[in-house]
Amino acid sequence: MDDRLRQTRMDGPFLKTALVLWGSALCGVFLVLPYVTTLESRALAEAAVRSHLNVKALLAISLIQSAVLLAIAVVVGLWAARKLGLGTPLIDALLLRRPPPNKTLSTLLIAVVVGILTALALAMFDHWVFAPIPSVAELIRKAESASAKPSAWQGFLASFYGALDEEILMRLGLLSLLTLTFRALAGLGRAKGGPALPSGAFWTANVVTASCAGDGVADATACLQAAANAARDQGKSLVIPATSAFYKISGAITIYTSVGGVGGMPTITQTNQNATWGAQKMFILAPGMTGWIYNLHLIGTFNGSNAVTEHGHQIDVGNVNGVTIKGNLLENAMGDSVSTDISQWDGGSVSQNVIVDGNTMRNPYRCAVAFIHSQRNWIVMNNVIDKPVNFVSGVGIEPEGAGVVLHVEVAYNKFVMNNRTQNPARGADGQAVFGWHVPDPPTPTAGGDYYVHHNYGTFGTGFSGFGNGGWGYIYQASNVEGASVPK
Repeated sequence: MDDRLRQTRMDGPFLKTALVLWGSALCGVFLVLPYVTTLESRALAEAAVRSHLNVKALLAISLIQSAVLLAIAVVVGLWAARKLGLGTPLIDALLLRRPPPNKTLSTLLIAVVVGILTALALAMFDHWVFAPIPSVAELIRKAESASAKPSAWQGFLASFYGALDEEILMRLGLLSLLTLTFRALAGLGRAKGGPALPSGAFWTANVVTASCAGDGVADATACLQAAANAARDQGKSLVIPATSAFYKISGAITIYTSVGGVGGMPTITQTNQNATWGAQKMFILAPGMTGWIYNLHLIGTFNGSNAVTEHGHQIDVGNVNGVTIKGNLLENAMGDSVSTDISQWDGGSVSQNVIVDGNTMRNPYRCAVAFIHSQRNWIVMNNVIDKPVNFVSGVGIEPEGAGVVLHVEVAYNKFVMNNRTQNPARGADGQAVFGWHVPDPPTPTAGGDYYVHHNYGTFGTGFSGFGNGGWGYIYQASNVEGASVPK
């Protein structure tokens, strides 16, 4: 290794380097704002209504959150990189007023040429290989016909987010941490005489990081699961950075700790269309989990007419204790947007103390929120429940087997259920809130102590109904169709 490069890596001023990287990342966050505010204008308006804040205040909160999380990523990533003998030689040389490392100019020229050639190759592949594929052609058609289309200059500014923030988060942050972790797991650290940067650990981390790039091409399932496992083992939250595309998954991710999006709202798209039970699930909350699910955009495979299963839930809540699901956009679930289906099978006894607050749940095949087994102490409030298909209900309470659902509040939700047509095969379907005890014959008590109040919007074939079983106390008041919260 070049001696000047080695010395710059090891002696560079840590704090000043971190500030330069953090400042660059903040520039990326500000530059992507015009693109995001145009593309997500509808989601921002809905979030403003739910939170009783204006859009500017929401954007300010998002910027503060991004600044804090990027600062953490920079500091931790830079620390891990230096442990591995990696660094930021050009920034350090500039800060120390030293000459740049040897071959800097030739290296930069090669990088620019390779980058241009790669961009041209991708553009050609996009035009002649991917665009003719029917599913891709349909996505392009929908994007071109969308009412909110960012302009070319907004896209240009947003590209700096990819160049700065995504590289800082994924390369400096994630790649350095994964390499350090793999080195430790393999017992290749310097304490045992191994190299600072073992090639096996480095390239393994490179492959994993690339699969987590969120480019809409690479399958990120294994990478996101590895990140969730690492968050569990370290007792940390799982932070998913927003990208200009989306994270493509083909199976469920088991979540053990809090998880949230940073740098905007990251999109995670399920691509598995298999009808096998559970194949299309997206997030499974592990038993015993405590924390929050925040600021994520999850997209399933249901398009309104292609139902192949009713078990492709987007957030499947196991036997947790103390979870808040807030500020998410959940679309096109091939099942429930938020379900408790897995709680029957994960070995626990009850899902409890859960808040579902301020989410938009759009076009689920089954329910926006479904209680399937034994749940207690749930609050479902301030959500937008947009359900065009009259299958099951907006909020479904349907304890199976010996399950009992107790102490549930459903309040201040806006239902958008404009389909007034009865389902001829299932006459009870299509209501905003419905309870049905699944066992036949039903057990004496399906649950109770429900407080259902101040819900509004449109209620499909009716607001509520409870049948097939013994139900305890149910309080209902001020549930009125209309554009605003009833008084």
